[in-house]
Amino acid sequence: MTDAKSYFAALHGRLSEAQAVPYEATFIAGVAPRVGGSHRNVDSYIIEHAGFMAVRGWLTQRIGDHSCRLVPYSVVTDGLRLFDITPADKSKPENQGLPFLRHVGEEALFQDMSLKYPQCLYPEQFLPSSMAMNVQGKLDMNALAGVIDDAAKHS
Repeated sequence: MTDAKSYFAALHGRLSEAQAVPYEATFIAGVAPRVGGSHRNVDSYIIEHAGFMAVRGWLTQRIGDHSCRLVPYSVVTDGLRLFDITPADKSKPENQGLPFLRHVGEEALFQDMSLKYPQCLYPEQFLPSSMAMNVQGKLDMNALAGVIDDAAKHS
């Protein structure tokens, strides 16, 4: 199975593929989908709506030139377009309107990574603490750039 560092390095390398996914208000069994429950909402929606499929992936947020925050998320496709059925969580404005990057690979891999990493700050989460911070306790961007370049060579 893919290790987490390689998995998130590959996602980081595909950030340019992330896209905005429009929200579409809908109902599941007569009830509006739950805020903050994208996976459950999408799973329930596709059971009720034949021909639609779940698309697993990550909300992406670039942080500076080298880092990104990734949050597991699910949207729906009808085979032609993607749309988001999960209402925005007003208590987490940092997640609203973020581009969506599709998971590539087996569903089990996504499930494993999303459970272990309900939020990932890449590559900082995979750096030894001494390597990521400079003497003043700030992120060492040169060290960070070197790690990203190294990861790209091996992915």
